[in-house]
Amino acid sequence: MNNKILIFVSLIIALGFTSCKDQDGIYKEWVIPGGIVYPEKTNGLTGYAGHNRVMLEWVAPKDPSVQKAIISWNSGDQSMEINYADYAGQDTIKVYIPELEERSYTFSIKNYDDKGNISMTSEVSKAPYAANWLASCSERSIESAEVLNGIGYVQTGFTTDNMVYTEYRYVTSDGETVILDEKQINDRTVQLPDAKPGTRLEYRSYYVPTEGLDTICNEWRKYSKPIAGLLDNSGFLATATESKWPEGPRLIFDGKETSAGLWQGNSRKYPIFVFVDLQKDSYMLNKIHIICQEYADNNRGFGYNQETKVYYGMEPFEATGGDGSYESAPAFANAVAAGRFLHVNPPYWGTGRSMTLTFGYTNVRYVCVAFLSDKRPAGVNINEMKLYGYDTAAEE
Repeated sequence: MNNKILIFVSLIIALGFTSCKDQDGIYKEWVIPGGIVYPEKTNGLTGYAGHNRVMLEWVAPKDPSVQKAIISWNSGDQSMEINYADYAGQDTIKVYIPELEERSYTFSIKNYDDKGNISMTSEVSKAPYAANWLASCSERSIESAEVLNGIGYVQTGFTTDNMVYTEYRYVTSDGETVILDEKQINDRTVQLPDAKPGTRLEYRSYYVPTEGLDTICNEWRKYSKPIAGLLDNSGFLATATESKWPEGPRLIFDGKETSAGLWQGNSRKYPIFVFVDLQKDSYMLNKIHIICQEYADNNRGFGYNQETKVYYGMEPFEATGGDGSYESAPAFANAVAAGRFLHVNPPYWGTGRSMTLTFGYTNVRYVCVAFLSDKRPAGVNINEMKLYGYDTAAEE
């Protein structure tokens, strides 16, 4: 029995030896003496997205036999070759792949040594950004733009995600278009020196994603409203129910804050009205500034206006007589119903001479100042009237 087992085992060993010799014969032509040589591969490969480009970064190879690398993408349809000699002395290799579409790419890198041996492949995926990404970024909002004392003041909304800064382009008083030097980041009030009222402010914001290479910007946008400010009064028409001087109420728009440019009522029969027609339906007003006459002699003012009402709206106001029933007339009644009137007690007799009436931007063509009483018999007066806002018909 033992002899049979011994013979069986010997037979199996013999058959196995014969089989191995046959297999060696099959693979012998593919065996390279000494084995395959794999040069050092790209280590620490990282990708960074940019504007229609990607930067690839990896550790410079320590193997001195490594001479070049070939980078391929688009399933190998596109490639780039670099020579490591061009990066001599650098610890890190940085390569930019330009002119890429806004989609994801997989980049493959293989190193080659001086004998043409090829390293193992290293890969990284990255997507550059462009117009589609920029469209997802919210633009900064502009809440208001107004010129005060020759300086434009722009009130803005908060910065948004990925926003770096905002640029502003505007027209100066001499008609020159300039870009504000300072790059505005978190300032919600932006000053525009020498900005011209009635012109259109432009702005654009710059963005960069987290770890992005490039800052990119929107196209210039125009603020939906012209820059507000002191309106040009050359086309305004002023009339009054009575005037002491022949020139009449046109003097309230002559630019003179002296007695030579004063409109004054001729009697004490109240109410006395001054009507202003802006002669255009496209004005948006937010402020009316009325200057009353004052003399500096002995610190005594000459502003004798007392109870006064100011109305504004889109309908012409008409005097209905001095019996106090004027407010029943349609234009007055509609202005009151819409909240478009202000009941003021102007400063008088040494306490100053200006009234500034401020309200939310309102479409206004007609303004009426109704004087109901005075402080002294010298009579009511207006030296200058200044209207602030913007013309919606301003050139886009």
